[in-house]
Amino acid sequence: MSSLIRRFVGVGLLLALGLLVPPPDLASAQAFVPRAVEASQPEAVVPVRVDAPWEVFGVSSARSQITSEAQTMRVALNAGDRAACVRRLTLDAPVQAVLCRFNLSVAGDAATSQVLRVGAGLGTSADDSPDAATYARLGVVTNAAGNFQIRDLVGRRNSPSFEGTQALSWALNNSGRTLTYAAPDGSVEAVADDRMDVWVGRSKVFDDMAVTMRSGAIAELKWYWGTGAGITTFDHLTVEAFDGADAAALGAVPEDSPIVAPPPGEAPLELYRPTPNPFERTMRFAYAIPTGIEAVDIGVFDVSGRKVRGLVQERQQVGVYEVQWDGRADGGARVKNGVYFLRAAIGTQSRVARVVYLLK
Repeated sequence: MSSLIRRFVGVGLLLALGLLVPPPDLASAQAFVPRAVEASQPEAVVPVRVDAPWEVFGVSSARSQITSEAQTMRVALNAGDRAACVRRLTLDAPVQAVLCRFNLSVAGDAATSQVLRVGAGLGTSADDSPDAATYARLGVVTNAAGNFQIRDLVGRRNSPSFEGTQALSWALNNSGRTLTYAAPDGSVEAVADDRMDVWVGRSKVFDDMAVTMRSGAIAELKWYWGTGAGITTFDHLTVEAFDGADAAALGAVPEDSPIVAPPPGEAPLELYRPTPNPFERTMRFAYAIPTGIEAVDIGVFDVSGRKVRGLVQERQQVGVYEVQWDGRADGGARVKNGVYFLRAAIGTQSRVARVVYLLK
C-alpha cells in the first residue's frame, strides 16, 4: 500500500484503477471500491487550477451508493457504512496556498459527522486518515433540525447552521508568510501563515483558524464520512493555488491608465475596471497589451468558483481591447442576480474584479 501512496502523491501521474488495491481489512465483498477518472487541463487564469472530479471514491458496503459526474459527487450512506473521496492538489510543483471551493448539501440524521482533510499520504481506503498525515482539517456536522454546521476541529467550535445547498470557500496558507486572496464577498482578505479561512456563501464563518499540523504539506484532499446516515452532495469542486497576486490586483489601476472611448451617453471606461458596475444589461471591460504578443484568458466565475462564461481565450498583439458580458452563461441562459468575479489572465499578469449583476 505504501508504494501506492508514493505513486499517488508523486508528480504528474494519474491514478489508474488497475493499480489500486484495497487494504487487507477491506478486501471482502464490502471492500471500498476506488475509481479513477481523467483530470482536465488546468485553467490558465490562475497558477494552478484543477477542475477534475474526485480521482478516487467509494463506499465500504453495497448498501450505500456513491455516484460521480463531471462536476458532482453524490453519496447516499447507510448507518454503519463509510465513504471516502480523494484527489491530488498538486500538478508539476508543490502548492503552498490553496483556495478550495465547492457547493455542499447535507441531509442526514443528527449523528452525521464528516471531515475534510488536506495533507500528504492520506491514503485511498474508506477509513479516516491520521492527523499525522494531515496539514488541515474541517468538520461537517448535522443537528437535530436537519441543518448542517461547519466545525473547527482544532478550536472545537461550530459555525452557524445552514440548510440547502451552500457555496463553501476554504483558504489555506502554508507559504511561510501572510497572503491575500479574492474573497467571495468581493473583498481582499488576508490569511496568516499556517492558518485558514472558511466562508459559507459571502459570509466568513471562521477567520485565521489554526491548522492541524504546521509541519504538514498541501498535496491531497480527502473527504471521509464514517458516522451517521443520509445524503451528501458536492458540486463544482475547484481548487486554486494563490500567492496574493490576483487579490493585490483587485481594483488596482495605474494612475496613467488610458480611458477607452465609450459609446454615446455612457460613462468612460477605465482599463481593468468593469463598467458599469453593478450592471443590468451589459458590462464592459477594457484591457491593454503593452508589448509583444500575449496569451489572454478572460472569464466570469460565480462565488463557488465555477466558470459561467468564457469571454476571451486567444493570443493577442499590442493594443487596447474591450470585452462585454451580457449576464448570460456559456449556454446562453441568463445567470441569477448576484456577485460574480471577472478574472483576466494577460501574459504572466492576472487580475480579479468583482461585478454585480442586477437582472430585472
